[in-house]
Amino acid sequence: MNVAMYIKNELKKNKKGELFSAKKIYNKNFTGINESNYYKVLERLVKSGELVKVSKGIYSIPKVTKYGLLNPSESEIIQTYIKNEEDGCEVSYGLYNKLGLTTQISKKRVFYCNSIEENQKKIGMMYFSRKSIIFTKENVKVIEMLEVLQNFNKIQDLNYVAFYKYCMEFSEIYNEKTFGNVISKIKYKKSTLAFFEQILNHFNVNNNIKQHLSTLSKYKIPEWRKKHDFI
Repeated sequence: MNVAMYIKNELKKNKKGELFSAKKIYNKNFTGINESNYYKVLERLVKSGELVKVSKGIYSIPKVTKYGLLNPSESEIIQTYIKNEEDGCEVSYGLYNKLGLTTQISKKRVFYCNSIEENQKKIGMMYFSRKSIIFTKENVKVIEMLEVLQNFNKIQDLNYVAFYKYCMEFSEIYNEKTFGNVISKIKYKKSTLAFFEQILNHFNVNNNIKQHLSTLSKYKIPEWRKKHDFI
């Protein structure tokens, strides 16, 4: 069996529609083969339609339908990097929509995950950012809140009533230990933490966020309690 046929047969062991890293597969199965020749074989397989190049270094065995080759769906791409809940979570507008904070949508979807080797991975309009944390339900709730606060002024058509309600509900489940764990793994601006402290104080929640802030700094916090929304 020649080298090209060997590579082709090994790659066929991947599930159709499932994404794989060419570099990772090479390091696992083909180190005895010249790497340049390996990538030339991949190029030929793409040209013949036996492989789909999804993005740089990322490939997939295509599903074949009566209409032709079927590229991986969004859900299949997400499943590649976030197989289980603890592998990652969605942020940006996908998160804001889920929380009911805005009806605005974006073609760009952003995810935090702990499974990729690179710091960033882009596939089409999907962006994956590496965060070295286990995405437990408790951690995710804190991450979501901090992401909303950090991007508060960038959220288009923000529903202030929905935001106030979200903050009120979150204040009932706030956990200092979980918060400490999250900010030790994911860095947020000091102004975001000050914003968070103000919200917790507003709802009379005991917290020690002040210890993460500078007493010499004055943090600019957005106006989030619009009077006309709550009277």
